[in-house]
Amino acid sequence: RMKRSGTLVIAKLVAAPVAPGTRPSGPTAAAPTDKSVLIPPPVTPRRESPVASVSAQNPRLEVSATATPDGYRFVMVVTNTSDKLLPLRFTSGQTYDFVIHDTLANREVWRWSSGNFFTQVIRNESIRAESKWQFDVTWNRKDNDDKPVPAGAYRLTAIVTSSPLLQVSTPLNIP
Repeated sequence: RMKRSGTLVIAKLVAAPVAPGTRPSGPTAAAPTDKSVLIPPPVTPRRESPVASVSAQNPRLEVSATATPDGYRFVMVVTNTSDKLLPLRFTSGQTYDFVIHDTLANREVWRWSSGNFFTQVIRNESIRAESKWQFDVTWNRKDNDDKPVPAGAYRLTAIVTSSPLLQVSTPLNIP
């Protein structure tokens, strides 16, 4: 037993020089007089981390759009597919966003966060193992300037505003 940095360390003697002509016997053998005994560093067992990392498969993002009398209801479900905690880092109070793009004109038509204010804070949020977050908003079929959006082909993009940014898109046809 030895003390290192104020903590107790237990080491196993692996090898020690022996004087010529002598042979140590059993646990009561005399300690060698040479002070160059090799003591390996303590071995700490590897433990599997209880935390998952963001990857192409995790989290899984699903988005849906349902027509309502007032416009469209958008729902994004973010699922942690692992059996570990999934931490996400955010650089503001905003957690999600929804964006509508006109696919023909290739321009943004509407953004849920447009005109909203969010705190500027770095924060960490985690999705528990095999759990889900759900975000839903209702879009009134008006653009960011509060003008009605004409019928046509659009693309809905749902975003988790974490770092790195996570997003999923789906086509949206407005009759």
